[in-house]
Amino acid sequence: MKNRSFSNPAQPRQTTKFSFRAVAGLLLLFALVALAPCPAFANDAPAWMHALTSVPLPPHDEKTDA
Repeated sequence: MKNRSFSNPAQPRQTTKFSFRAVAGLLLLFALVALAPCPAFANDAPAWMHALTSVPLPPHDEKTDA
């Protein structure tokens, strides 16, 4: 048949732009970044912040709008 709508098995298949290894590497990198422990979520505050919890508040006027 000379109809162009049929595929020609003699022509090689086109390759995709990204190889499987590149896609797998990007997924692995994304997983490592997403699952890495973040210091902000370490469940512990710095020592200076713990020290400020016991300090009394400075005197202030009760009529102050805040």
